[in-house]
Amino acid sequence: MRASLFWLLLAACSSSFPEPTAFTVTPERIRDDAESRLTVTGDHLEPLVTYDLDRPSQSTISTAFGLTLVGAQSVTLRSVTWVRAGVVQGLVPAGTPAGVYSLHLQRPQGSELVLTDVIEVVATP
Repeated sequence: MRASLFWLLLAACSSSFPEPTAFTVTPERIRDDAESRLTVTGDHLEPLVTYDLDRPSQSTISTAFGLTLVGAQSVTLRSVTWVRAGVVQGLVPAGTPAGVYSLHLQRPQGSELVLTDVIEVVATP
């Protein structure tokens, strides 16, 4: 029985993580003079769970997502947080230069997703 459980868990752990799909980014337009909360919603935005069957207390959960705006320059979002299944938020700092940006989302599983030209930062008059 224990050997069967080992092989079942090994097979489950060897499968790859599903890639994220069906994304929305809100808001699509923000101002350059104030910090703004950006919300990314999509499928398969999940933490990385690592199980240690020999030492369960050593099992871990990583919610280390990263969000970066890439345009005329790169801007790393602050306080990136996994909110719940399928939702990640981060803060765009005040003073981000005006322009159109792509969003790079880094997952705790190590993969990166690029959403092209999804955010516009507008200059304050």
